Amino acid sequence: MRPRIERVDLTDSVAKREVEDFCHGAGLPKFAPIKGNVLAQFAMRDSENDIGAVARLEIILDHPFVEEVAVRADLRRKGLGKKMVGEVLEEARRRGIRTIWAMARAPNFFRGIGFGEEPDGEFRAEMIEGCEKCPDYLRVCNPVLFKKNIDK
Repeated sequence: MRPRIERVDLTDSVAKREVEDFCHGAGLPKFAPIKGNVLAQFAMRDSENDIGAVARLEIILDHPFVEEVAVRADLRRKGLGKKMVGEVLEEARRRGIRTIWAMARAPNFFRGIGFGEEPDGEFRAEMIEGCEKCPDYLRVCNPVLFKKNIDK
């Protein structure tokens, strides 16, 4: 069976916990709560039905964001992160969204898939509020704000 991408219902506490555990295992901060209104959560499952990658579309501070992009270590560098972001972008397009944002811990990944870095400013400051509490902040995480026009 080929890997498949599915929508995850985050109102299902078991499914939500599975995604949270996966994200933490993939290196994202454990205590990172959902910051806004989740419009869609996606997971890629492998042939064993285990999660191999995730990404979501979330509205934060009235802006649409690609959030919580994570790929299992043994599946990295195979284009799955790009594929997951592509799924989020397609969902955004279906919803009429024309510009999408990302706050990246891995800025080179987002640069490589066509996102442009946004200059520091008030919006970035609002987005990273609370980051200083994370043990990874400015050690392995130096968040960069990106934006992408997704008009077809």
